[in-house]
Amino acid sequence: MKKILFLIIFIFGCNNDNEINLNKNNSPFWEVKFFVNQLKEPTNVGYITNMDPILGTFHRNNTSTSTLKVKIMIKEKAIAIKLYENGEKQSVKISMQEPIEYKINIKHDNNDIDFNFRGIHENDVVIISDIISTTHQTTLINLFKLGGKFQFHLETNDKNKSVYDFELNDPLNFHFSELYENLNKS
Repeated sequence: MKKILFLIIFIFGCNNDNEINLNKNNSPFWEVKFFVNQLKEPTNVGYITNMDPILGTFHRNNTSTSTLKVKIMIKEKAIAIKLYENGEKQSVKISMQEPIEYKINIKHDNNDIDFNFRGIHENDVVIISDIISTTHQTTLINLFKLGGKFQFHLETNDKNKSVYDFELNDPLNFHFSELYENLNKS
């Protein structure tokens, strides 16, 4: 009797583990968070961000590569990237008086995107921008709606020649699209 009970518990336990692993592998990549006010209380202004930090690498002037963590923030048609070098808890900060411009290359599902992205690093985020229109932001948001594998290569044009590389894989494209549509309802 004890052997049968053990066998039933073992089978049930294995089935639960498989379900947990299946859910973990298919878990969403994106989530909605809300900005906070001066009192650190959540506001009603939300944004989409990756649930877990994206891991990558960076280097300057051909020095050895170091670890990088990345957070992406998307609000309406604004996209920002926070870079955390060497596992730091604070993102890289740049003077607003001396912003750094980035040339950004992106591959989607291993195909080069034939589009010249650029970013401006001001304060603690790299803002993907186009001074005249929202073309850069709209193009990238539409790609995120498709889901899939994305490879980012950011390169500065300053004297330090910083290079940041990271990759994200979002197989659940419907999740981003749903979050984006719900967040941006008028």
